Amino acid sequence: MLAAKEVMATNLITVAENTPVQTAMRLIVENDITGLPVVDEEHKLVGIISEKDLLKVLYQPHLGDALVMDIMSTDLITFEEDADLVDVAEAMIEGHFRRVPILRDGRIVGLITRRDILRHVIDTRYAVRI
Repeated sequence: MLAAKEVMATNLITVAENTPVQTAMRLIVENDITGLPVVDEEHKLVGIISEKDLLKVLYQPHLGDALVMDIMSTDLITFEEDADLVDVAEAMIEGHFRRVPILRDGRIVGLITRRDILRHVIDTRYAVRI
């Protein structure tokens, strides 16, 4: 079994619930990522704001001055850091989402994206062997 903590990214950019949507949008674009964990003062995960969530602003003009809390997703699938990577991948396939927050005691310690799993497969299964 390969644990989620072996593959997760730990250099996370996070935002608070009261972050302006424009700031979250800028962080996503400038850092070439597809979403941001939303955390409270204790670094506990309270939601995710994704590119998909941010597109809502384009079609709902009243959200122009919105905060992250107004449009973030809160119904999340999460895993503990010792979870089996196969379980994480299966959840991503079945749930049609791009990222999974990895927790320790309710606090976010990492994030696994579809690309992280693909990178791991390439590095371990398809690495050039001499």
